Amino acid sequence: MFIRGDRTDTAHATSDAIKRGLAFTDKGTARNGHAWATGKLTAAGQDYAWRRITRHVAEHGSLELPRELRGSA
Repeated sequence: MFIRGDRTDTAHATSDAIKRGLAFTDKGTARNGHAWATGKLTAAGQDYAWRRITRHVAEHGSLELPRELRGSA
């Protein structure tokens, strides 16, 4: 639901998550004049995430991801 990797828009909500109403990117300007942006889940996004988490735990017995999904060798 959020962009990851070595990009300037890392942690912003993806366009798909925004269209589905699961997340949004909160943007603003700090008092020092610097712009900021933070990806946040909506209530529907939190529900979707928890349903996926509980389904994974029910199927696999833990939150540990398979090696190929963790990105480690």
